[in-house]
Amino acid sequence: MAGLGRALFERTTRETLDFCLRELAAPDGGFCSSLDADSEGVEGRFYVWTAAALREELGELAPGAIEYFGASEHGNFEGSNVLEARGRQPAAREEIRARLLAARARRTRPRLTTSASPPGTR
Repeated sequence: MAGLGRALFERTTRETLDFCLRELAAPDGGFCSSLDADSEGVEGRFYVWTAAALREELGELAPGAIEYFGASEHGNFEGSNVLEARGRQPAAREEIRARLLAARARRTRPRLTTSASPPGTR
């Protein structure tokens, strides 16, 4: 893989592994197999965003983020948006990502499953 393709592959791999470490790590050092879909009794609440919430969290960066993620007022999941890279990547992608992760960290987290892979088994 050369050039941009390799860079995108590396970034995607790094961000996926960061997700596993951030979201699925068990206190004993293993990894939980999944997250509950519900948070605060609402399916997907931890992960979805309304266009209004994106504007509130991102301010001047919101238009580029909304375009990039293909977010809309009506959403793509029960009135909210599951964010997916769909448009032109904004120059401030890393800042947008950091702000959204910080905002999401203030939300009620979904539960982890109780079954986990013991350290060193995978």
